[in-house]
Amino acid sequence: MIEPQGGELDYDIAEASPVKFFNQVLHQDIKKASVRGEGRGRLNWILTQRPLQKIMDNIKGRLVYRL
Repeated sequence: MIEPQGGELDYDIAEASPVKFFNQVLHQDIKKASVRGEGRGRLNWILTQRPLQKIMDNIKGRLVYRL
């Protein structure tokens, strides 16, 4: 389960400026939850980035390293 941080997305901007909208979505932090343990379990939260943003940051870092 994930929960976006930083408030609701402005979907009106998606039609006017798709690039700005996708940048906002990709750079928004998310709170990711996982349940561990048996029975009722234990809920763990971590603050992270979207998986696609992690991949893009990794590629950028490798390109900078090679240059």
